[in-house]
Amino acid sequence: MRIKRLLFSIIICIFVVALCSCSKAPSSATLLIYMCGSDLESKTGIASENINELLSANIPDNVNVIIETGGSTKWQSNNIPSDKIMRYVVKDHRLQEIASLDDACMGSADTLQSFVEFGTTAYPSDNTMLLLWDHGGGTVKGACFDERYNNDTLTVPELKEALEGGLQGKRLSVVGFDACLMADYEVAKALSDYADMLIASQNYEVGLGWDYSTITRSLSKKTGEDLAKDICDDYMDKCVEVSKDGAATLSAIDLTNFAEITKAFDDMMAGINNEMEGNKARLALRIATKNAASFGANSTGHMDNFVDLAGAASILADHNMYKSNEQEIYTSKAKTVDNLISEAIIYKVNGDFKANATGLSVYYPSHYHMDEIREYLKICPSEAYRQLIMGIFNDIPQTTISYQNRGYIGDDGKFHVTLTPESSRYLLNVTYTVYEQNEDGSLGNPIISKYVENGDSDWENLDFAVNFDGKCFELEKNPIMATQVDVSANNEIYMSKVIRNGVPETFRFVVLKGILGKQVRQVGVVLFNDEVGTASRDVLPLKPGDKIEVDGNTFTIDIKGLTLKKSDIHSSKYAVQVVAYDMFGNEFKSDVSIFDNK
Repeated sequence: MRIKRLLFSIIICIFVVALCSCSKAPSSATLLIYMCGSDLESKTGIASENINELLSANIPDNVNVIIETGGSTKWQSNNIPSDKIMRYVVKDHRLQEIASLDDACMGSADTLQSFVEFGTTAYPSDNTMLLLWDHGGGTVKGACFDERYNNDTLTVPELKEALEGGLQGKRLSVVGFDACLMADYEVAKALSDYADMLIASQNYEVGLGWDYSTITRSLSKKTGEDLAKDICDDYMDKCVEVSKDGAATLSAIDLTNFAEITKAFDDMMAGINNEMEGNKARLALRIATKNAASFGANSTGHMDNFVDLAGAASILADHNMYKSNEQEIYTSKAKTVDNLISEAIIYKVNGDFKANATGLSVYYPSHYHMDEIREYLKICPSEAYRQLIMGIFNDIPQTTISYQNRGYIGDDGKFHVTLTPESSRYLLNVTYTVYEQNEDGSLGNPIISKYVENGDSDWENLDFAVNFDGKCFELEKNPIMATQVDVSANNEIYMSKVIRNGVPETFRFVVLKGILGKQVRQVGVVLFNDEVGTASRDVLPLKPGDKIEVDGNTFTIDIKGLTLKKSDIHSSKYAVQVVAYDMFGNEFKSDVSIFDNK
């Protein structure tokens, strides 16, 4: 009997030890939602949809959900006034008013600080998550565009100021952005003093937003990677349900050791600065940022100035040009950045169109906009990086790029151009455009514009060759002009200007490279919000019944679904011209060469 009791006691002890060794679930949790409705609510009611998700959810007893509303000229449901800052607790499937405050700008640090201070003081818990809801414009533009205050936003410095004052020494478990483009190095660094984890998207978000029932359920019992996995996976499931998962991204970044990443980033940029006089390291950086994943959309329809940081660092580390003068130490610095970011990504999801997204972006001005660059220089968290960008953009000569040879047919049968060595200092990228050739010898309609492929680029000698495959893109059997806006080992993203139902739009599609060959799939219409100055939150796939006009041809998307494919170009002759771009957006065109379409 004593032996049985002893064995039973041992088993109980082992069971208790095992329980204690597991990650401790929070005994209480608080979700603070800072909901700036903006035009997303006044025009489409998206904020109300997410609130209604919360009201329908079975929120665990140990979770407090506190919502602050404002920033919209009209709220679509729940009788939320637009001329007040309102605070609610979600309880018993209802919004219960806590406070009605005087109207204030949701894009102000003071407004956020007041909410954070109130929420963490009145509802203390083991696991507190702050979630900011609205448009996101990334590092320079910030988040939470208050429609009532001229779309004023919370900038990155204001976010930092608000958390410094509102937390008063406390620390958040998570800061999340149900907003576009906020998974940025600069944002993560600013928040690393105040939170353990950042959850945000590198790309634009689907309009439906996160799954709020998942957040409350998971907060009640999970922390760290388990919580991150639930939030990210259920967001992606939501995207899949509406067939908008291709360009979706969401990542969870560990902020607890971000100082290591900061040091490695500074060291890498200092190394590039040390090599700047020879131009090679700086040119290698531009090559790396061109080939890494990029995100968002600017007013022209091209990608915005956000590039995948670990992806760029990895390319930089492996690029021969960056190893000039046998300076292997700089290569190792880039590799360190890549490794540390990979370790800091707790969990991430991304669709096929962004298969090379690693979880954290950085601002890099691939598309010249001096006012935006000046704003970035004010908030850039790295002095070495600030000096590098100033060195590039502060001294603009009258001539930046010139041709040593404006076009010749090489022994390989390809059309080549060669730039002068001095051009390397300001060269951003090299593309080529293919045109139809009219019978009278003039240039016809443009067919396609692409980057010169890596295998045909000799960046060391600035010699570039065009390897055109004779293919164009067709939408419903109608040729469309396609401009390549992003390229990686996994896919190529194109845009085409179309008129959809009488409205000019930017239509994006992607060529996926896989074991089944190349597949062409639509991303959809990417909307740019001129009022807030950033891409709208969502893409709109072309759907059956949409009336499309391209180059004078009008057609309707078939009821069976959209047909988008690559096909042979129709003209018997075509013309090729190379276009080199400098860092200031200027174009430098080569001579034109005519080819027979055999």
